Amino acid sequence: MDATALHDRKFFIVSGKSKSGASTWCSALACSASKSLNSVLVLDFSKNADIAYTLKECNVLFNTVTMKELLQHDTRADNSFDVLTPCNDKEYHQRINFIRKLTTLGVSKYDSVFVLTELDDLADVVPVLSLEIKKVILTLVPRYTDIIELQEFID
Repeated sequence: MDATALHDRKFFIVSGKSKSGASTWCSALACSASKSLNSVLVLDFSKNADIAYTLKECNVLFNTVTMKELLQHDTRADNSFDVLTPCNDKEYHQRINFIRKLTTLGVSKYDSVFVLTELDDLADVVPVLSLEIKKVILTLVPRYTDIIELQEFID
């Protein structure tokens, strides 16, 4: 694989055990990316779906988007920081199909896409995004010092 092919990949998967800091890492990475890139999308498919809450608490400006808007190629301004959180159980249960459909339609508007997923879903998400994955970040055990260090990226 050449370096250009890897550079063109835009999906970052963040996953981990419950309470392992995956949401905190995903929030920090997305905030950091949004400061240096034009546009970032976060797909929060964790069971607690708390990335939007975390970002609001840290006074980070972002847009809330829906599955329907993303599938219809809703045109937003460049330099956007968009967060999708399923709004009901039906949407949550369609998350793998949604990711599959989204990759088929393309997400060319975004420079980076962060997918926060449960560890149990990782085996389903990776094959769907296999050719698009830039990195997989796995959190296993939370450390208080990690959370304090990450806070600087969110603030």
